[in-house]
Amino acid sequence: MDIVFTKLGGQYMTALQQKDEEGFYNGLKNFAYFLVVLLPVGVMHGFAIGCLRLQWSASLTRHYAGKYLGSNGVGGAFYRLTLTEEIDNPDQRIVDESESFVSTVLQLVTSVTNNLLKIITFGSLLYQISPKVFTSTLAYVMFGTTITVHGFGSRLMRVEQAVAKEKATLRYSLIRVRENAESIAFFGGGGSEWIRFESFFNKLFHTLSESMVLHQLLGTLLKSFGFATFAVAPLLVGPSYLRGEVEFGAIMQTSMAFNAIKDGLSFHAQFTATVKPGGAC
Repeated sequence: MDIVFTKLGGQYMTALQQKDEEGFYNGLKNFAYFLVVLLPVGVMHGFAIGCLRLQWSASLTRHYAGKYLGSNGVGGAFYRLTLTEEIDNPDQRIVDESESFVSTVLQLVTSVTNNLLKIITFGSLLYQISPKVFTSTLAYVMFGTTITVHGFGSRLMRVEQAVAKEKATLRYSLIRVRENAESIAFFGGGGSEWIRFESFFNKLFHTLSESMVLHQLLGTLLKSFGFATFAVAPLLVGPSYLRGEVEFGAIMQTSMAFNAIKDGLSFHAQFTATVKPGGAC
């Protein structure tokens, strides 16, 4: 669909530059017709994805809750995990991570599919306009993606996993106080619990600060990388237009295709910037 928008946009921009009134209005009319057809399709697609996410998340939550609570006596998973601590915070994992896992998988699958289609369709369009522009676009995007992923990827994942685990530990310490409030008050243990809380919270605050710095640095890099594309795409195709080798609409088509390929190839970097593990690991 994006490729059709790009071609229609290029056609009416060329007509505008050539002062072709009929061609300009025909282009806008075709653009409006396509938009009317596209809108219901987009709504249906979003509704289908939402229903799939809801049903899959509910099924996964029921499955793991059944495994956790299904056995009675000392052989039950809920009792065994309390003794062995093989998995920390199983309640959080069942409730929160099921939904987080489903959302992440669906986002990953749909994004990878959409970005592959973008790369194929817009790559062919860009190559038709200029093979040199196509090659330069690939080089520019791959350079930025490599810096982003290798410079921030693994470190950001490690920090976000630590944040999720430390939040769960802090929350569990407060739940523990609530569940044992009477005995803690009777034996005067409030001071000790405060010291425990301070220790957990200071560790979490340090990790959150590190996460904030990494996200800000990565966000600044991605914004700079994105802003540069406003100059890079016209710079690549501008000389060809000035020599009369391409039409004026090709500049718009190149810019849209350039950004589409950039988004497609830099998906890993964008996904790294927004990654938020759903629970303790």
